[in-house]
Amino acid sequence: MTPPPDATDPERSADALARLTFNCPLSSPRGYALIEELGLIHGARVGDLGCGWAELLLRALERVSGTTGEGIDIDEAGIARGRRNALERGLAGRVALEQGDAGGWTARIGAFDALLCVGSSHALGGTEQALVAVRRMLRQDGRALFGEGFWTVPPTPAALTALTAARDDLTDMEGLTERAQTAGLRVLSADAATQDEWDDFQSLSQAGLRDVARAQAGTPAGQETLLLAEKRRAVYEDGYRGVLGFAFLVLAAA
Repeated sequence: MTPPPDATDPERSADALARLTFNCPLSSPRGYALIEELGLIHGARVGDLGCGWAELLLRALERVSGTTGEGIDIDEAGIARGRRNALERGLAGRVALEQGDAGGWTARIGAFDALLCVGSSHALGGTEQALVAVRRMLRQDGRALFGEGFWTVPPTPAALTALTAARDDLTDMEGLTERAQTAGLRVLSADAATQDEWDDFQSLSQAGLRDVARAQAGTPAGQETLLLAEKRRAVYEDGYRGVLGFAFLVLAAA
């Protein structure tokens, strides 16, 4: 539901995203816990579809020695940030980050021991298509982390308007796990971002916009960006807060 970052759009510019550790409602403790659930071992090959700046991938490689990783994202600025981070953290020799369309990887059958696809299903054609691609790209004993939006309650008109979404764009958690099973994946665990994780993510996102506005102070663009930050606060708090959830599914090739 979220388009890739765009340097011409203040909401999705590199500067607006700079405060974020992950580009989804995910805390660091949960991130590490999810990495543990992937069961990585020395020599594992990890892929990241729609990786952004690949923070979760980098943390996985830091966590387990001897692992290697590959990530792909269409956003050039995100890839550049990920490459800088990899270099600073001594991981440049173990990870390759590619700027390009994640859909181009779907022909890589059985290529990965573990696969990350977090908030990136849009890059693969939607939830169902992304789950099929994940299954195809996993080795027989591989595991995947799939992060996706879902309705925590039936969506209200205010939420649908705020998200410019239709009711059928997402399902509930049960429907999401059923889609994973239909794609040939076994659900090992299914959890969701907490309200605190959502609130932190939104607060940092809005603060990033205000950073951009300060850099543009005294210009029409700066005023427009301030208004955008306030709009984003309002559509979240008065629109989809508590309605849109974000699921973290740990999956195994069935």
